[in-house]
Amino acid sequence: MANDDVKKSNANASGGGKKKEVKKETGLGITNCKDENFGEWYSEVVVNGELIEYYDISGCYILRPWAMSIWETMQKFFDAEIKKMNIQNCYFPLFVSPGVLQKEKDHVEGFAPEIGVMVMVHGDDKGLVLPPKVATVQVIIIPVPYKDADTRGIFDACASTVDILSGAGIRAKADFRDNYSPGWKYSHWEMKGAPLRIEIGPKDLANS
Repeated sequence: MANDDVKKSNANASGGGKKKEVKKETGLGITNCKDENFGEWYSEVVVNGELIEYYDISGCYILRPWAMSIWETMQKFFDAEIKKMNIQNCYFPLFVSPGVLQKEKDHVEGFAPEIGVMVMVHGDDKGLVLPPKVATVQVIIIPVPYKDADTRGIFDACASTVDILSGAGIRAKADFRDNYSPGWKYSHWEMKGAPLRIEIGPKDLANS
C-alpha cells in the first residue's frame, strides 16, 4: 500500500544513521536508435524495460512480472471477447519432443518481426511506451524533495494522490525509493513505458 511505503520513506528521511547514497547514474538509456538498428534497439527495450530475460534454451525466454501483468490484462480482455463467440479454452502439452521444440524455435524466430512491430509502434528511443489500457502502472508519481524541503509532506501528498487515483480505478504507484534521484527515476519509468508521470515537489505542496 502507498501508506506503508511512505511510512518507510519517512522513517529513512527522519531517522539517524548514515545517509544513503543517492544514485544519479544515467546508464538506463537506450544506446541504439530505433530507426537505425531496430534489432538491437528491440533487444535493449525488452530487456532494459524489464519485460523478459533470455533463457539458456534457444527460442525460449522468461517473462518478467512487468510483461506478465501486461499479458494478463490483454488475456482478460481477449478471453471475454472469445467467450462471446462460444469459444472454449484449452491447454497444450508443456513438455514436447526435440523435433517439436525445434519447430517451435523456428516458429518463434519466424514471428519475431511481427512481435517487433508491436513494440516498435509503442516504443521510442527512450524505451517502451505502453498503451494506458494494458500498462501495469498507468500513472507513476515521483516525489521531488529539494534540500530543506518538507519531505514528509511531499511523501504524504504522493500517497494521497495514489489513493485518489486508485479509488477512481486508475493503476497508480508512487516511487518512494530514497536511494535514487528523481532524474534516475524519470529515466527508469520512461524505460518501462509508464504512460503518465506526476511530479510533486515543494511548490506543488505550497499551491495545494
